[in-house]
Amino acid sequence: MKLKALKQQFLDYLKTEKGRSLKTIENYGRSIDRFLAFTKVAEVEDLSEEQIRRFEAYLAKQEGAKAGARIEKMKVATKNHHLIALRMFFRFINAKGVETFSPKIIKLERVSRTSPNLISATESKLFLSTIKTSTIEGKRDRAIFATLFSAGLRIAELCNLRVDDVDLGNRELRVRAKEEKFRLIPITSEAARVIKIYLVARKDEGGPLFVRYGKKSHIGSDAGVSPRNVQRLVKHYAKLAGITKKITPHAIRHSFAANKIGSGLDLNSVQSLLGHAHVVTTKVYASKLSDQFNESQ
Repeated sequence: MKLKALKQQFLDYLKTEKGRSLKTIENYGRSIDRFLAFTKVAEVEDLSEEQIRRFEAYLAKQEGAKAGARIEKMKVATKNHHLIALRMFFRFINAKGVETFSPKIIKLERVSRTSPNLISATESKLFLSTIKTSTIEGKRDRAIFATLFSAGLRIAELCNLRVDDVDLGNRELRVRAKEEKFRLIPITSEAARVIKIYLVARKDEGGPLFVRYGKKSHIGSDAGVSPRNVQRLVKHYAKLAGITKKITPHAIRHSFAANKIGSGLDLNSVQSLLGHAHVVTTKVYASKLSDQFNESQ
């Protein structure tokens, strides 16, 4: 049976039956295409375990991100994303009754996980205090980081927020989470206050909650801040605050989670706040972050 036809059936299955997001489906499609281009095999019956092993070795040699003038190898986590897509693809093929090898032969490489630098309450106050609000950009930046520290959002969730996702009266955010679902997240009164100040200064009624400013940006357009914009802002304000440890948007999210876990909030509530699909993921946060957060206070 043609692999390209099976691939399309698999992607349709992800969309209609599994409800996966368009981004997830595109990523899975690219991973499968990469495998098919490497093996140059058209029929599923012509695939072998040896071709899987060669593809795994091929991925291990591929270039990853640039680090200055140096080009690093593909990260283990990135390699695993490609292999997970293949594993699911062949599981789908097996479920259709098409004879091929078991997806269990596709082995993932163990990822070495290091705990992120957590941010103490003192450091978060120092970080926010460095953001001057005399300009519209400063008001926006204060609102961005008050929101991150208050709600523990993923960086993509923050960038996807729109003005009509904010309920300042109830101090809530409607967050577009993974797989195109929504969840309501409470924010602090301080976060609501600085968001209101920023929106009043903007003098428009809609569009992205946090917009870019500059020659190519316009208030009210879809020119919202990007994850890269926010990452640069984190580095900028951390440097101004004299914080020497590495601070990232994800470290802010981890710190939020550790704070909630350390204060005794039950795991199901923390899971809901973080938007984890499974409580097992939240348990990993609990085991890895609670003691570290206590040490950072």
